[in-house]
Amino acid sequence: MKTILSIDTSSRYCSLALCDNGKISSVSELLDRSHTDKVLPMIDVLYRKTNLRLADTDLVCFAAGPGSFTGVRLAASISQAIALASNSKVVPIGSSEVLCASYLRQNEATQKKIICVQRSRANIFYISAFRCRPDGELEQIQEDRLFGKLDGWLKESTLDRDEFVVLGDLPDWFPNEASERHVSDVIPDAGVMIEIGNRRHEQNLSVEAELALPIYVEGDTPWKKSTHTA
Repeated sequence: MKTILSIDTSSRYCSLALCDNGKISSVSELLDRSHTDKVLPMIDVLYRKTNLRLADTDLVCFAAGPGSFTGVRLAASISQAIALASNSKVVPIGSSEVLCASYLRQNEATQKKIICVQRSRANIFYISAFRCRPDGELEQIQEDRLFGKLDGWLKESTLDRDEFVVLGDLPDWFPNEASERHVSDVIPDAGVMIEIGNRRHEQNLSVEAELALPIYVEGDTPWKKSTHTA
């Protein structure tokens, strides 16, 4: 591996990892809404600890959403800036995939499927699903979609007799079967993004800085149409 930086500010946590020739240094802190003030100093500390400069960076990975509107865009802008300064490429990685990969790293998972739930606003949630392949890799079997009630989700859910676990925020309208399999204490780990990002870069899936954009989910926006008429 080269010098790879990964950034996840898409949730209440700020998780960073820096890989220098295979050695990974990482940090995760619960910041709630102070990511904007804390993330750059945290990145600076990581580089200082490894005696590296931003210009030494070969690849940048970031959690591209869905997630916190501000946090996702913060990670995207920082990734773009560092990539431009270091003449490196970027790998955007879905925040739901990062959470699922973090769960697999932190637990001896036996479930065949992982359902990832992340709050958008009020009682609206992003929901996606992944399958654990026999080789240990994650395969996304349901893209992130917005759901606000049970019947809409059930029409597209991947629930069946296979074992599954639910990660993230739990809607109060979720079925009991899913609620009973909820794991609430998984912390996003930017370290898992190093391997994912490096693999995708080798597959020529990394992009130039200006193309490193957040993932937009259809139907989701924090803005409301104005009712004002001129």
